[in-house]
Amino acid sequence: MVGLLAPGQLKAMKTTVFDSGYGLGIEQLTASCGTRVWGHGGGWIGSLSYAMTTEDGGHSFALNLNGDWDSAGIGPVLEAEFCGTAG
Repeated sequence: MVGLLAPGQLKAMKTTVFDSGYGLGIEQLTASCGTRVWGHGGGWIGSLSYAMTTEDGGHSFALNLNGDWDSAGIGPVLEAEFCGTAG
């Protein structure tokens, strides 16, 4: 698969800091089934958005929730999408 970034640039993005899971503009999350995904999310009053993909880019998803949400709400969606379970 041809990447958008040069290998060194992608490596720099995925170098996380202080065990936080955050790199340069992306975050690493691991689902309970062991699937590791990379992506970015954010929110504003009344809206929450996330876009995540597996390491190989073979499985991706994006979502937008409208309402008074908090980023903890991503957990059940991540589990359902990448592990086939709701929690």
